[in-house]
Amino acid sequence: MSLKNEIERHRLARAAGGNITSSGNGHAASEKREASAVPSPFLRLIRRDKQCWLLPWACFQGVGYEPEAATGGDAGGHERLRLVFMSHDVSVRGHNLGGVVDAIGASALRELREVSESYQAATAGVAAPAPVVSEINVVAK
Repeated sequence: MSLKNEIERHRLARAAGGNITSSGNGHAASEKREASAVPSPFLRLIRRDKQCWLLPWACFQGVGYEPEAATGGDAGGHERLRLVFMSHDVSVRGHNLGGVVDAIGASALRELREVSESYQAATAGVAAPAPVVSEINVVAK
């Protein structure tokens, strides 16, 4: 397999939400695939200023999703998510966040990380755009 094909395979797997680790022979390691299928007990939230939270999924109560059209006068047409935990309210703003809701429903979401505006332009031309988180706000109840 050529390097170009290997890079494309990893890019497609990342866009699909997969977690690929190659073994020496070029095939995905089955142990890593099985380990990644186990849901994480925590959601890791990381802001650009290095603040980090680990919120337990056992305390998760629900999620609300506002598509771009519903946000009205929001500059830039950002989508919004509101994740409610027993001790924290989490507000997430960004683009293509519908996939995040799907990942929560499939118990596959492990981490949300803010991306700097300078890197957001790099994701604009992708055919199957990945979720881009521009802002995370965490408020303790």
